[in-house]
Amino acid sequence: MKYILQFMIWAACVANALPVAGQQTPVLNAFSWQPKFLNPAAQGGASGGGVGVLYRSQFSDLPSGSRPVSYLAHADLSPLLSNRIGVGLMVMQDKAHIVTRTNIAGFFGYHLFPQENPFQLSLGASAGVLNQSLELGTATVNDPFDLVLLQGRESKIQFDGGLGAQLQYVQENGSGLYFDLVLPQLFSSDLSYTPTDGSTRQVRFDLLPHILSSLRYRFQGSGIALEPNVVYRETVGKKLKAANFDFHLRAYLLENNLLMIGAGYRLDEGGLIASVGVKPIPSLNLMVSYEKHSALGSTFELGVQYLFGGAGPCKPGPAEAGLDQQKNIAAAARETAVRTAISTRDAVAFAKATLKEAESTLDYQVQQSKLAAADKYIGQTGDQLQKVSAEAKKAAAACAEADRIVKQAAANRRKLCNAAEATNILPSCTETRKIESDLTKEINDLKTQRAAVKTLLNLNDPAVLKNYLAEEIKKLSNKPEDLKISRTSATEIEFQFADPDKKYMGITTNKSFVDFLQIRLAELKNQGIAVESVRLMGDIQTRNASNKVNVNYTGEYGERLQTAYKMNKTGKTSDIKKGTGLTMESLTVLKLFDLKRALAAQIGVAEDKVSLDISSPNPNIEYDLVIRVILTYRK
Repeated sequence: MKYILQFMIWAACVANALPVAGQQTPVLNAFSWQPKFLNPAAQGGASGGGVGVLYRSQFSDLPSGSRPVSYLAHADLSPLLSNRIGVGLMVMQDKAHIVTRTNIAGFFGYHLFPQENPFQLSLGASAGVLNQSLELGTATVNDPFDLVLLQGRESKIQFDGGLGAQLQYVQENGSGLYFDLVLPQLFSSDLSYTPTDGSTRQVRFDLLPHILSSLRYRFQGSGIALEPNVVYRETVGKKLKAANFDFHLRAYLLENNLLMIGAGYRLDEGGLIASVGVKPIPSLNLMVSYEKHSALGSTFELGVQYLFGGAGPCKPGPAEAGLDQQKNIAAAARETAVRTAISTRDAVAFAKATLKEAESTLDYQVQQSKLAAADKYIGQTGDQLQKVSAEAKKAAAACAEADRIVKQAAANRRKLCNAAEATNILPSCTETRKIESDLTKEINDLKTQRAAVKTLLNLNDPAVLKNYLAEEIKKLSNKPEDLKISRTSATEIEFQFADPDKKYMGITTNKSFVDFLQIRLAELKNQGIAVESVRLMGDIQTRNASNKVNVNYTGEYGERLQTAYKMNKTGKTSDIKKGTGLTMESLTVLKLFDLKRALAAQIGVAEDKVSLDISSPNPNIEYDLVIRVILTYRK
């Protein structure tokens, strides 16, 4: 700055009228978060009134006497007037080396639409005076004789005026678009300084028109808001044009935006910007920003603003109290649901663990005890889910009532001071519904797990085993004729079915019975029952088992089937040759042998553990042939 000043004074010696440019309007970060400090159109309106002060110190790497320093005081007195009129006063001083500028301006704004309208357009104008002083006694130059041009303190006063505009579109939930445009020093004239030696040479400071604009959008959420912001500055003049962009992103946290954190970047100068704002009380804003420039050092800015008049002239009424009440109801419902859900999930966890123990044991008594405990926990979860559902209904009713209040206010064209409370209720409702939904799913999954547990049989009671197998036989389709459980004991299970058909291979009903045995015996094996041997018995009704049955052996088991069996308890060995006609006895042997091969293959009993017995005659049966399957088991 010192060398620029030396050059300016030297140039003034050789030119009659040389324009000189300096920091006409200081760059204030506060404009991005509170445009009413500089925009006459932003006075009053929904933002109400307030007073604020600002301090900014730039470029810490420069000597202390050369650093630009700015002071600003602002007062918005609009709440004292009409809702549609904004009035404010701004005093700003900007000092950079030997140049000190003091602006005193009155702001006037007019809001074209009522505050209840979500779309707002405001126009404004500023008028005041600008005083610029040169403290030449503190200047340092190479040639001390140049000081004859301008000596001591030089001061000039000039009229200063500008225009402003503001556009806003704010939704009911608080989200919205904001645009500010300011044209400061639009109606000002240049400042000229005449040397004391009587020469016609002058040093002239051009007051160039400015464009200052800000565009921001607020994303309002529950307890948080995000606000991206772009600030554009431009200075246009006779032979000078410069433009600059600032990019900011701020996050407003906690209820009523009690905390703000932000970051930004100044495009042409490459300066990084960090900002923090707090509200010790709802009407008091404190903002600090810090910039870092690689060449000139850091810049510090502090702003304090006190707001009055609330959010404009809005005064809370009964509707606001209703919104607060519904918010409290919804919040209380959520808290109750959360507490209930914690204990419910504990019961679900206990029930699941108990069911796993019930599935893993082979002891009937232990399983019954575990299942009883699990059923107790499942009953508790059902009762607690009803409580959560009741709280979800309370929260939903509160949200519906809050929505009704807001819509009713909109229908009456009355602005609510805290209409955002209706949106803030929604998380309580959605969270409570989600808690109910999640618990419902968890409990349904638990009930599904409970239904899937295979109940162990009380194997110490043969009647239980008989009833179990009888019930399973009822479910069997395509089963042998008159299939039933004829007897159970502590060591044996006996099945019986009629087989009057004169066939011995590929009988579908017998296959269905073998498949049934395979599944049921596998289940019983999991409960500790092991089949050791099988007796296949064929009871023939007719007296003469040697009668021909008009069926030939076709060699399915070889050219000659020789297998041991008993006939009326007398041991025999069959010798059935391919192509020979069968008798009732040999047909029964083939049927039992066919069943023996199928059982040995599917239920895992060795063929030498399967015996064949035939009895004849047996006048007590109703069919030509009744087959009995007797399983000998151990526990």
